[in-house]
Order: sequence, then structure tokens, then C-alpha cells
Amino acid sequence: MTWYTPAPRALEHVTQLDLRGLFADGYTSEDVDEVMGAVGKATGLYVVCGWDYVDQWGAGGSSDFYAVSPDGRLHHLGGGLCALLNGDTDPSEIPDTPESWVGTDSGLTTSALHAVTPYNYAREQH
Repeated sequence: MTWYTPAPRALEHVTQLDLRGLFADGYTSEDVDEVMGAVGKATGLYVVCGWDYVDQWGAGGSSDFYAVSPDGRLHHLGGGLCALLNGDTDPSEIPDTPESWVGTDSGLTTSALHAVTPYNYAREQH
């Protein structure tokens, strides 16, 4: 993978964000916008949430997080970021480097999904 180069001191900046457990009790599209906006600013990596659907009440259903390449391809998120957000890591553990967050290509693209907000996309629109 050659398209992502982390921002200077990205891991240090992510650690300062104190992300541990922020999504442990669930999250909304507004939560995702706030947190992933901060993550993007700290790391230079565009991370989005892909929801099952969006309707007049907002995004809903099951969701997954993805790193987005410059051409709009969604890559599965790895490297422990989801575990960190869900509080599934030991508090003394330092998260993996942002480079490790970019996993395999999911086969999805932002252009094939419905944009809900800058950091939220949906597979279906009701």
C-alpha cells in the first residue's frame, strides 16, 4: 500500500485524543463525524463508517469502519483502532501505528454508497 503516508507524529497525536472506549456503548453518525474528523486531522487518514441504510431519521443498522484511499476505495480497518474505540484493549496498550489501520480492499467505493455526512456512508437509502 503506497497511498497513505501518516502525518508527522500521528501516533502521538492519536494517543493524545484519548479514544479508548468512546464507542463502547454505541455511536451515532454525529459521534463518528466528531471522532473521525479528529482522527483524520491527527493522522491524515480518512476513516469513515459504512452503515446498512439511511432514512429520514439518519444512518442505521449494522456498521463497519473503513480507511478511504484517494480514489474512493474503502479498505477494511485494521491495526486495533476499532478495538481502541470499543474499549477492547488494555489501558496500558499503545494503539498500533496508523499505517497498520489500512487493511484489505473491501470492494466498496464511496461513489457506490450514499453519502450521509462527511464521515458516514450508507449502502441503502430508504
